[in-house]
Amino acid sequence: MFTAADFELGAIELPEARKVDRRGQARNLTPENLRTIFAELPTNKWRAVFAIAYFTGSRISEVLSLDVADVANDRISFRRENTKTKKPRVAMVVDVLRPFLTAYDAPGAGYLFPAHHNGQGGHVSRQAADKVLRDACEFAGLDGVSTHSFRRSFATNLHKQGYSLAKIARLLGHSSASMTARYVE
Repeated sequence: MFTAADFELGAIELPEARKVDRRGQARNLTPENLRTIFAELPTNKWRAVFAIAYFTGSRISEVLSLDVADVANDRISFRRENTKTKKPRVAMVVDVLRPFLTAYDAPGAGYLFPAHHNGQGGHVSRQAADKVLRDACEFAGLDGVSTHSFRRSFATNLHKQGYSLAKIARLLGHSSASMTARYVE
């Protein structure tokens, strides 16, 4: 006869779910991992991209599609047409994000992260961001990192600091805390 103790999973060691060959769950980044990655990013532009992704918990496509006018009055406005859920969202420019934005020489108008220096031709692509991040992680000796690692790490690190899943869900733009629960470790 089986008892409840027979089904206890505490003694089982589970491998960490990591991206392998660009498949699987994005790695959760520790503060030390983040410092290492940011030190390897090639320019202030890329530091600003990934700082916004981390400190706002945004998807990389949402960050890359920001206009200069979307960052104003200590707020970043993610427009409905640029979010996965088609719901607008506003994030605060927290004090630790501000230096990254200040160091980046943003264009005067148009896309915050234009693909070309003259501002013509759209914003930087997700593929370009992915390539820059992969190169930085290769130099840093980190594996399993993707552009989504910043969003996942934002959620996990807030949860470790005691924020509720419901609060984190609102910050991420999730409709339910159960979706957010899949992000946190």
